[in-house]
Amino acid sequence: MFIYALKGVREISDSQDSIYFKCLKCDSELIGHKGYGKLRILCKCGNAATVYTGVDIHFKSDLKDTKKRTVITDAEKIRGNDKSKIEIFKKHIHSDFMYLSALVSKRRDLTKQVSYEQCLNLADEIEHRDWLSNDRDKYIKISKYLQKFCNLESVSINIVWEPLLNQNTLSTIANQTHIIGTTYPLLLNSIVFYTVYLNPEFLTNSEILIAAIAHELSHIYAFHNNIRFTSPDNDRGNKEYNEQMTDLLGIVLGMGELMHAYASLNKNESHNTGYLTNAMICDAYKLWTSEYLPGKK
Repeated sequence: MFIYALKGVREISDSQDSIYFKCLKCDSELIGHKGYGKLRILCKCGNAATVYTGVDIHFKSDLKDTKKRTVITDAEKIRGNDKSKIEIFKKHIHSDFMYLSALVSKRRDLTKQVSYEQCLNLADEIEHRDWLSNDRDKYIKISKYLQKFCNLESVSINIVWEPLLNQNTLSTIANQTHIIGTTYPLLLNSIVFYTVYLNPEFLTNSEILIAAIAHELSHIYAFHNNIRFTSPDNDRGNKEYNEQMTDLLGIVLGMGELMHAYASLNKNESHNTGYLTNAMICDAYKLWTSEYLPGKK
């Protein structure tokens, strides 16, 4: 038996479910039941003390969780989000293509396709014609060519190599260096001017920059033709739906091979030229050319 003094009381014995104390002020015996955590004991003489009676087994709030908690890592969260994203993509891809093909066929010939090789030939031409031309000129030339291909000749599009701080001011933004490209629309007197930012970090990677140009021109095509993507389902929010439909719009417009050229070589790459992952772009392009592209079914 352990005997010790604790704030005016002394433990004198215990049993299976109780602990017996003695008040050091009046020598009266006090009883505290086990398994109640910290317990306040009050003697008839007025002396009081807080004693510990063991882990509180009567109230779960006082129990320490001895079970090993499952910790979800960032990588696991990303994998979970990607899995959900893929399931939603597969669920809606057919209806999305049907909607886009019906929408775009009213404005242009869906059989018109541009190849990645054509874009590279343009880059070669500018090199042979002007030895002073730098890499940026190649992509400006390609952008102009694709702009015409998408029937956007009348639209004002300017290519820049530094991101915009806002729609009116050019400025370098350090936290945007990971972005491959983005489009800034600017409305002046009912006329819309578009600035397309391309990240110079990717100048040596023609596949990714050409695919990014195709994605940004798809945005501009939608803006210019008053196409607004509002999600028709509960699986995707409007922003997510708009970005996904923009990727698919690029394929329907005939630039699918440009997007596929990069995606097919980088299916597991973290850099995506739009919202859809590279693997999704590959699946979508394959589906479009095999089942939806007029004349290639």
